Amino acid sequence: MKSSTIHTTVILLSGLLLSCATNSDTGPKPFTAEFSTTGGIQMNMSPEEVAGFCGEGPFGYNIQEGTGTATELGTISYYATFCVDLSTFESGQIEYFSTENTEAYIIAENSDTLFLPAQTGIISATQEEGYDAEFVGEMVITEGTGRYRDVQLEVSATGLVVMQPERTDHNWTGTIKF
Repeated sequence: MKSSTIHTTVILLSGLLLSCATNSDTGPKPFTAEFSTTGGIQMNMSPEEVAGFCGEGPFGYNIQEGTGTATELGTISYYATFCVDLSTFESGQIEYFSTENTEAYIIAENSDTLFLPAQTGIISATQEEGYDAEFVGEMVITEGTGRYRDVQLEVSATGLVVMQPERTDHNWTGTIKF
């Protein structure tokens, strides 16, 4: 009888310990982010200041800031600087690019940060009602701080742009892995 009680106690304790174990599933999880940014080309900068960020050429320096929400991040703040090729404005296919002097990041609700990689792309006219332009792209984010230090975030990003007053509505979908 005594050995039966000990055996039962060991089984119950083992079950209790296993049920309290933390979830070690680190597989990819669905990720979505929705946020809006405002800003635009910095018209008050001299050509020399712009060249310091973008290089020589007919370029504009763009700053975008905004807030929104994202799964696994909570409420987010977004900040990005990038360059636009002003010579492409008339074509309706506005080229944008990042340099070593531009930056982009997302600060999560817990104050940890995701650093976005350099991007290049095209902002084109859109048929989306209420918007003037759009851009789409793919991105893999692998750098961050705190909880996001070893992140693997793969997203498809869409931005819908209103030119006046300048606003961009962002929608990202993909997967995140810690």
